[in-house]
Amino acid sequence: MKISNFQFPIFNEHGFTLVELIVAVGLFLTVISIAVGSFVQALRAQRQISGLIAAESNADLALEQMAREARTGFDFCSGGNSACLGPSELIFTNAAGETIGYRLNGASIERGVNGVFGRITGGNVSIRYLNFILSGVESGDGWPPRITILMGVSSKEMGTLAAVLRLQTTVSARTID
Repeated sequence: MKISNFQFPIFNEHGFTLVELIVAVGLFLTVISIAVGSFVQALRAQRQISGLIAAESNADLALEQMAREARTGFDFCSGGNSACLGPSELIFTNAAGETIGYRLNGASIERGVNGVFGRITGGNVSIRYLNFILSGVESGDGWPPRITILMGVSSKEMGTLAAVLRLQTTVSARTID
């Protein structure tokens, strides 16, 4: 029986040169640096977007609370009335007969019941502005009071302070004054 004369390829026993190793490591580090930089940028963008979503959700809840309570309210006053401090404050009587107030205090919205105020927006939210515009509040005009609420919201998450979300809603009270 004859065994074939197959020979294995000859390997270079000298290895890589120093220049080849430096070029290979340099290319590898360049590719890794680009990949890591892109990954860090994507994480930063994701954190900012999450902060804006959380701020918008929190402000939306506060806006819904104000609108829900204003629908059943009466005796509204805002900025132009001497009983109210400015356009960032709304005072009215709710269906239970309590005096309710909503106001901007610093960077948060507060709700007051009979003069005792407490914050209704979270600590991750910065309210930039809050304005109440009333119409139809004149007695005997035949129109239900309408309250337009304007709000500017941003997140306190680092890097998102420049982004301001603008929210607006108009609420019509259920009763005609």
